[in-house]
Amino acid sequence: MAMSQAEEGLNCVSVEWGFGNKMLLYSSIRPPNCQPNTKVKETILREIKWDVLMHQPIIRRLVNESHDIFVSLQTQQFSVKQTGGDERRLVSYSRNYRAIIHACILELQRAAESTLEEADDYIMQSHLFREIDLIWSLAEIFFLDKTPGGVILPKLLEWVCWHFHGGEQLLQELLHSVQRDEGSKPERHNNYWPSVFSFVLQGRLVEARKILALHSKYQSEAFQRLDELLHRMPVYSPGSGYMLQEFELKWRTWQDECCRRVDGGDFSLHQELETVAKILCGEEETFEAMQDLCQNWYHMLISKLLYTNPAVKEFDLQLCTQACIDIYGGNTRLGPVDHILLSVIEYNINQVITESSTHLPLWFVAHITDLLHHAGQLEFARLQYAPVLREFLLLDYVGVMMSHQSLWQVAVDYLDYCPVYGRNHLEIYLERLPLETERKALKVIRMCEQRDLLDLGDFQNKGTNNYIKMVRANRCFS
Repeated sequence: MAMSQAEEGLNCVSVEWGFGNKMLLYSSIRPPNCQPNTKVKETILREIKWDVLMHQPIIRRLVNESHDIFVSLQTQQFSVKQTGGDERRLVSYSRNYRAIIHACILELQRAAESTLEEADDYIMQSHLFREIDLIWSLAEIFFLDKTPGGVILPKLLEWVCWHFHGGEQLLQELLHSVQRDEGSKPERHNNYWPSVFSFVLQGRLVEARKILALHSKYQSEAFQRLDELLHRMPVYSPGSGYMLQEFELKWRTWQDECCRRVDGGDFSLHQELETVAKILCGEEETFEAMQDLCQNWYHMLISKLLYTNPAVKEFDLQLCTQACIDIYGGNTRLGPVDHILLSVIEYNINQVITESSTHLPLWFVAHITDLLHHAGQLEFARLQYAPVLREFLLLDYVGVMMSHQSLWQVAVDYLDYCPVYGRNHLEIYLERLPLETERKALKVIRMCEQRDLLDLGDFQNKGTNNYIKMVRANRCFS
């Protein structure tokens, strides 16, 4: 903390806690034998706030809408052993949360485009909520949206396609280039083959085949053979109509044929076609060469599993992560989001919550933990402090909202669903709540009456100006 000239000679930094997420920081003098009433030099008060992201107008809309989902979720009853109906309801609530995240991201992007002064802040915030959606949607797959038989890759492919759009961007640039340079061959453009590779890596073979069909040599034997392999690739789906063992047999037969065609030199005269065929064969060196198109280790993980072990079970996925992490520089290159995603894949709920509490807004941590609590996942993870973990995180989130002039009303409803400490915290917050208007005072009185919290006599006994204002306001309007 930089001191002004007026504060020279003051040898101590003192702190006074404010309301909610605020504190006052100031410099002072504390000699060894200083008496309580000793006068000290004048100093400058510095107000420090944290977790103020929720106070911004666009984010406040997310806070208000998520409050409605939260309150609705608390009214639901779920069995100890989750039934199919319970899982569907929980997934529905999860997707409702994600819908307001998507809406928030779109609003932030529009705001970034419409202003220059705060554009960087809006871009940074939209990036943050995209990370939150990335983590939330993966947690939904692993902890809520269970797949019969435990085959998880089909949902992970949807997850990758939803969050990573490199193929679409390359294709759009390719089409614009073709339109701009009339008469030029599509394959002569730089983005032609990268777009094919990107779609193949995401298992979007229909799109890859359409791009291949633009090639001037598409009718040649090599192109037709590759197109046939892409067309015949077996894809597993729980509703596909055949058993997992039958799928695995068909898939191995198909990949054996891919390998035979590569070894037989069917694509040796066309390097790019051979690269696509080697991806289908699951060749390690070819995947390592695709690291720029995959962008990160978790995209690489899903792409590799698609062509090496498409029937992988959810609990076996963590055995495959390290090889992909090493491609991108090893564990020392992992960032906070990487660690959280890795913890989700490892079913380490404790680490998911711990890492998220450190690096992400309290809004996310409080709501995802509450959802996992209703799904029975905290108890399933055998966390010793599971019963109070949810409540402590909700109380932290309430502390952020209570310091805002309008969000404090939202915070009160969260305290209603904190059975151990919620009532006590509500009393303390209401005692310290600044009451600038009679209307606000009446709201507080009404909240207390609805919850049988404190009567008006108790307010008067407190002897504070805030409560006197409330009593006077109540008398005037009663």
